Amino acid sequence: IKGEEALLDYLRGHQLEIMLVLSSICALLAFFACITKSISRKKRAGLLLTELSAAIMLWADRLAYIYRGNTSDFGWFMVRFSNFTVFFFTLFIIFSFNIYLEDLFVSNGKEKNVPKRLYAVSILVALGILVLIISQFTGWYYFFDETNHYQRGPLFIVCYIVPLVSLFIQLSSIFDLYYQLSRSIRLSLLFFTTIPIIASIVQIFVYGISLTNISIVGTAVLLYIFALIDINN
Repeated sequence: IKGEEALLDYLRGHQLEIMLVLSSICALLAFFACITKSISRKKRAGLLLTELSAAIMLWADRLAYIYRGNTSDFGWFMVRFSNFTVFFFTLFIIFSFNIYLEDLFVSNGKEKNVPKRLYAVSILVALGILVLIISQFTGWYYFFDETNHYQRGPLFIVCYIVPLVSLFIQLSSIFDLYYQLSRSIRLSLLFFTTIPIIASIVQIFVYGISLTNISIVGTAVLLYIFALIDINN
């Protein structure tokens, strides 16, 4: 237990630096994905959007921590803008990954068809974004106290339902394609779906550390690296 507490304290003390490094790496990988010509257009679009969304999400999360408690007009705006951006791109990353998965089914699957489950994920993400927008006026997910600090709302747990359900659906579809993919691609897909699920469950009980967002960005980096390994092979 002491070791776990020491690790959490370390992450709390250095997470801004970790966020800066990971978001910078994702921004660079987004550029590489944009200029890479050795993969299909749709797969390239999926990788580009995933890396770019991850970079923006973690950059916004970093700003949310920097400006929290800042009661100036600019601080008031930045805290609200950055938190909304984090929640929005958490959902959009799942949609971007969905594009990447759809291309894998078309290019590697025996049936050459995209499973209806993946279309359901896109619908879930759209509904999640709609509820997120509504929550900005109702305080369902979060609100800000008089000191401009972020506070979890009464329905905060609901904001995890769409990402978790979407990841589980994507994971189930991956197993349909599992043995038709190279080992590097299989590993990257499993990392991208399972690690954020575990982090999200832990995040429910841990406050003050962006475990879910850091894990998503970390696995987004691995997704691109393993895609390059597959191309080289």
